[in-house]
Amino acid sequence: MREKWPKQMPLMSHILDHPQSQELEVISGIIDANPTICEHILQDLNRGKSEAQRAGAKGMSAEQVLRCIIVKVLFGFTYEALAFHIVDSQSLRWFCRIGIAEEGFKKSALNRNIKVVSDRTWEMINRDILGYAFSEFEIKRIQKVIGRYIGENRPAMEIRDEVDLSFRIERQSVLIFEIRPLWENPKEKIEEPIAKATYVKNRSLWKVFWQRADLKWHRYDPDPEVDSIDDFVKIVERDEYACFFG
Repeated sequence: MREKWPKQMPLMSHILDHPQSQELEVISGIIDANPTICEHILQDLNRGKSEAQRAGAKGMSAEQVLRCIIVKVLFGFTYEALAFHIVDSQSLRWFCRIGIAEEGFKKSALNRNIKVVSDRTWEMINRDILGYAFSEFEIKRIQKVIGRYIGENRPAMEIRDEVDLSFRIERQSVLIFEIRPLWENPKEKIEEPIAKATYVKNRSLWKVFWQRADLKWHRYDPDPEVDSIDDFVKIVERDEYACFFG
């Protein structure tokens, strides 16, 4: 039968001499103090299943699903990266309650279990855990990923007065834009939007947009949603259909 809590397998020791490990320790305490969330996740996992199906479902526990959700959002991992890091990292293995002798979880299992979590449960996760612990870390993560892309793709120093590349964070969105001098007054700079990604917390994904000639943001139909900010950067960098940079 699907379990709310994982069996008490021997866990990896937890490394506490790093800020991220210390943050995981704090978040783990918040999870332990909010058992109701695991109860709701268990209900989501069992919804629509017969008693026989529930009896045979011995995969991830509700707590492990919750903890993997936290790691995915906190670090911006894709499902493939999540499957790797929760096993490879000693701290993440401890946080996700994966025992020393356990193999971890495949990408397909993580995807399947996380995506059945209901909107109501996501609201609880956002309110009681993510909203409390993640905002500052998420900003640093975004700044690191987008900042690296900007640094690698900015025009040469000698022409940056004519055209430059930058970004900013606005609420739940990240905007990438070019900076150019105003045609009528070259001393004044204007921004020309390139791409936008908006984070949807209750679905743990990013919506991708591009700006058309009508100066409005439109859904980027080839890849309207991505799992991580890294995937958004890859789409903009490829610009396969010349939507972003023409």
